[in-house]
Amino acid sequence: TQNLAEEKRVIETERQAVVQERAQYAQALTQFQQLMGEQYQQYQNIDWAQLKEDDPIGYMTRKEEMRDIETRHQRAAQEQQQVTQQQQQQYARQHQELVAKEMDLLGDKMPDWKNPDKRAKLSEELKLYATNIGYTKEDLDGVTDHRSLLILNKARLYDKIQKSNPRKIKQVPKVVKGGSKNTRSNDSNNNKFQTK
Repeated sequence: TQNLAEEKRVIETERQAVVQERAQYAQALTQFQQLMGEQYQQYQNIDWAQLKEDDPIGYMTRKEEMRDIETRHQRAAQEQQQVTQQQQQQYARQHQELVAKEMDLLGDKMPDWKNPDKRAKLSEELKLYATNIGYTKEDLDGVTDHRSLLILNKARLYDKIQKSNPRKIKQVPKVVKGGSKNTRSNDSNNNKFQTK
């Protein structure tokens, strides 16, 4: 068990390192694209017709430099897009794993959730109840924690019980205790009677 926990910790540490490296790489790509954009902007301010007449070799050199910057900028943009896609895929995979784990925990707490037929009915009842109390579809789609669903189900069941039992006791009858209230006064009366 300790070895398994240690392996899990190592894997989680490595996963966090990979995520951090991807984030740093994405940030570096963004900075590189900004730098290339600034350099490309310098070439936009050149009067190309005048440069071609005055310095044909400088014109060719500048054009080649501008194409090189454009190419590097495009490559960086493609790489940025790939990194973004990888991050989105990683996030989607982690989200699916989290939802699966939470649904297993929900099944442990609510046995009806493990039965597919009962789960469909219960899910519809929870959605209907949640929308009636003010949840939006986006709110419900964002709920992944099994504890939130448990609380929502308990609230639904409580409201159902409250609606099914509409009679309320309007006046509670008084409860009379046995014996007399004035036991002291009775005792004192008995003592007076005995002394007389």
